[in-house]
Amino acid sequence: MKKFAFSLTLLYLSTLFALSGEEIIKDSDGKDCYIYTPETIKADKTYWLVVGVHALNGNGKRACGVSSWAKRLDCIVIGPTFDKGYQAGNGEHARKVVQLHKELSTQYKLHDKIFVHGYSAGAQFAHRFTFQEPTLVGGLSAHSAGSWATGGPWAEINRRAKDIPFALSCGEKDTVKSFPQAPMTRLEWFQLFREELKKKRFSNLTTQVIPNAKHRQVKACLEMAEACFKEAQKTFPVK
Repeated sequence: MKKFAFSLTLLYLSTLFALSGEEIIKDSDGKDCYIYTPETIKADKTYWLVVGVHALNGNGKRACGVSSWAKRLDCIVIGPTFDKGYQAGNGEHARKVVQLHKELSTQYKLHDKIFVHGYSAGAQFAHRFTFQEPTLVGGLSAHSAGSWATGGPWAEINRRAKDIPFALSCGEKDTVKSFPQAPMTRLEWFQLFREELKKKRFSNLTTQVIPNAKHRQVKACLEMAEACFKEAQKTFPVK
C-alpha cells in the first residue's frame, strides 16, 4: 500500500514537474525528496538520473549543490533526505535510492545507470552505495568523506566498480578527525583510500587534494563532479 501511494504521488505530480522544474515528494520513507527537471521533458529522450546526497543533518534541497544541472546539463536531479546512519550506503537508505530510480522510470525515460554525488557524510553514502550497486551506478563524485571504504567496519572496495568514473577529493586543510575514535584525519583517510583504489587498478579515477580548502564543499568539488558526470556519459552512453 505504501509503495502504491508513493507511485500515485509521482503520477499526480508528473505534470507539475514540467511546469515548475522543482517539486518535493514524499519518498518511500515518508521523507522529502527534491526533484529538479529540465525546462522541457522530451518523451523520446533518455535522461540520466543524478542523485545528490546531503551532508549530516541536512536535507535534499538543492541536491548537494547539483540541482542546477537539471536545466544546464539536461538531466533529472533528485535530492533525497536521509536519517542518521545513511553513511553506510546500504540497507533501507540504499533501497530508497534504488526504488526512486525505479519509480521515476515509470514517469520518465531514464538511463539504466545513475550518477551519484555526495559531500562529507553524503560522500560516505555515495561511495559505499556505489560499491554495493556497481551495475546501477555509472559515475561517482565523493568529496571530504569522514571515512572511506578501506576494509573492516568501513566496508570493502568492490572491484566490480573499477571501470566506473570516480571523482574524489579532500581539502588540503581538512586535517581533523570526523569523530573522536576515527583512526586518522579526513585527509589521511582520503589519501589511503586513493592508494587502495590505485592498487586495485581502478581505471577511471580522478582525485585531488584541493589547495587551502578546509571542510566544506568548494567550487573545485562541483567542477570535478561535473567533469565526472560528462565522463560517465561517455563511458555509459545512452543506447
